[in-house]
Amino acid sequence: MNDNMSLGHRPRLDFPIALSPEMAQRRIEAGLQSTAQPIAATHFLAQCEITIRKEDRHIWSPHMSVIFESRPDGTHVTGHVGPGLPVWSLFITLYGAFGVFATAGLIFGYSQHTLQQTPWGLGLFAAALLLTILLYGSGKLGERLADPQTQMLHTFLRECLSDTPEA
Repeated sequence: MNDNMSLGHRPRLDFPIALSPEMAQRRIEAGLQSTAQPIAATHFLAQCEITIRKEDRHIWSPHMSVIFESRPDGTHVTGHVGPGLPVWSLFITLYGAFGVFATAGLIFGYSQHTLQQTPWGLGLFAAALLLTILLYGSGKLGERLADPQTQMLHTFLRECLSDTPEA
């Protein structure tokens, strides 16, 4: 297997394998049965969601989404690793809300300034900016806390889809 799995910011999967999508899914299922790691997976037609088992999951635990695309030259695997849907939704919602408050504070503060009033609306902008920075920092902390589990999911997938046939 061409090991082109990036574990940098927003880990991505993008590599070909010498297995059919069905065989890849069977290998992952067999890997789940034989591993002692706290890994779970849900299979769909050409997609697999690999996560940490519920009893071992934390708020920062990663979620790996894998898509198997059948092509004339073989199967291509794409996907990404990120936070679970509730965490992702919370972060997107908070970034959006902070963006709206920052924009409103900037507009209101500028309007106050042009009217030669005290631009206390800029305080809303500053608070939203500070909260956005704290949110970004908490995301980075979550990535750092999730790194061992991310490595575990990465290693599990690599071992399941390796070119070595199953014993």
